[in-house]
Amino acid sequence: MLETSINNVHKTIFSFERLPKHGKEYWFFLFTSNNPKSGRQLMLTFGDQNISSYIVDDCKIKEKYSFKGSHKGPSSYLFYDRKMHRFPTLLSSIDIKRDRLEVKSGKREILFEGKYPNYALKIKENGKVVCNLKTKKGSDYTEHEVIDYFSGDIGAGYINLLLGFRGKLNGSAFSGHCYVQKVISTAPIPGIPWYWCRVYFPGKYILDFLQPHISVLNLAKEFTVHAYFYDIRKKRKYSFRNVKVSKYGNKNRQFLVHGKSRESEFTIMLDRYAKKRFSLNSLGKLTYEQNLVTVSSFSFETKDILITKKDTGEGIGIMEDAYGYIL
Repeated sequence: MLETSINNVHKTIFSFERLPKHGKEYWFFLFTSNNPKSGRQLMLTFGDQNISSYIVDDCKIKEKYSFKGSHKGPSSYLFYDRKMHRFPTLLSSIDIKRDRLEVKSGKREILFEGKYPNYALKIKENGKVVCNLKTKKGSDYTEHEVIDYFSGDIGAGYINLLLGFRGKLNGSAFSGHCYVQKVISTAPIPGIPWYWCRVYFPGKYILDFLQPHISVLNLAKEFTVHAYFYDIRKKRKYSFRNVKVSKYGNKNRQFLVHGKSRESEFTIMLDRYAKKRFSLNSLGKLTYEQNLVTVSSFSFETKDILITKKDTGEGIGIMEDAYGYIL
């Protein structure tokens, strides 16, 4: 079970888990500009699995898992800065010391260090500094999130640190909102597909949802884990347990999402402007796309409230679309 205090969230990020067979732990970083029209975003991921052999994209991992010392696993990142910059998935060493996390592979160096809320992220590729960012306390509604689906030592969950940041990306000033996330899975069952989305609006609103789902042959079932709409100005959080996601187009991919609760509902149309596709292979295959999106239409309403894109301003964020099954 994941501990919920900010100190324990920090300790979880800067530690390795004692993973059982088929256990997984991954770190995700998403930095999003506070100027939605720029489209600037940076996404970084790395992690390891207690599996004897698996493949992420073209990266083959056959290193024996160890609870001690340096861990081996894939690392990858991308950023959008007037155009999409994609970097290959590489077999990397992951080292953690107190308040310091290092990921290295050949000429790729990633360093994340500090204490809440002041962290620093630096990425170097072939000796060139890709980004140099520093975080600060920047969320107006919560400092961290803990989503926990463990029963004893079996299950899955994740933690988020929600921060503001500023620094440089690709040589230019870059600032906005970010989250630092660690995902842990110890369930000896197949991983199933999901949709996950987080959208920031400059008018002090955030939309976030996670929806595992099954859609194969004649079986179609959705498991809504959580969906939230935050009105930061009024310090209100609205929750939804019924969410429907539909996707349209291929070259011009759009996602139509509708959420409904007893007292409120929302509808949002997300337009993809860039993507990166990942493929995970071991026992089965899981493919997931990181879709960078903007908001073309949005509405939220209750009996007494109506909020539209005129109120929120332009929205920007990420939409994960995962499909396939894997152990």
